[in-house]
Amino acid sequence: MRCWRILAAVAIMITPSARAAALKEKAFACRSETDARMALDLATAKGKVVGLESFQAGKIASRDCLSLIKGLKVSVDQKRAPLMCVRLTGDLDCYWTPEAVVDLNPPEPEKTQWPRVGKSSTKF
Repeated sequence: MRCWRILAAVAIMITPSARAAALKEKAFACRSETDARMALDLATAKGKVVGLESFQAGKIASRDCLSLIKGLKVSVDQKRAPLMCVRLTGDLDCYWTPEAVVDLNPPEPEKTQWPRVGKSSTKF
């Protein structure tokens, strides 16, 4: 019994953690790498705007893909050029999106300065 606990602890320690990132711009992301590659191919092909819009609308309606907003915080799970699989905060699913829209070095959030607790010159 103790052996299993030790093995579980070691497995947790050596499991690579996902890398924090953010989206640089609005993005289309799919659960299936194949769907994401198809969308990327349609987006880069000249004269295929109607085909891309139709493809995206169908995939969003079927919930196979979704539209992500600029600035969204994600974690990078996998990378297979030219795509990255990102995980939304608290989500179990990984979504494939073009790596060009993923910022691997997002700016740190601003730290809020809270007022000090203790003696104050303010009288109530």
